[in-house]
Amino acid sequence: MTAIRLRNELNKLIAKGWGRSKVCVNKPTFAHNCEGDGCVILDVEQVIPQRVIQMQEDGSSTDDKGMEHYRKCVVIVGDRYDPESH
Repeated sequence: MTAIRLRNELNKLIAKGWGRSKVCVNKPTFAHNCEGDGCVILDVEQVIPQRVIQMQEDGSSTDDKGMEHYRKCVVIVGDRYDPESH
């Protein structure tokens, strides 16, 4: 993804009300065959607005009342993103 495309994608999300959302990285979607050889700069493929489950301090996704908490964020994903698994 180019810097211009990233800026355009983020501007679209800002216009839709996602401007104050945290930016997160979906780490499993970033992989490269040469990672073992030191390749650590990987291409961004998509920028996706999502509501993700917010984990609690005890590792669960629900509070003491059984309510799940969600977090609104913008997710940066790599080329191994599988929309069916999310």
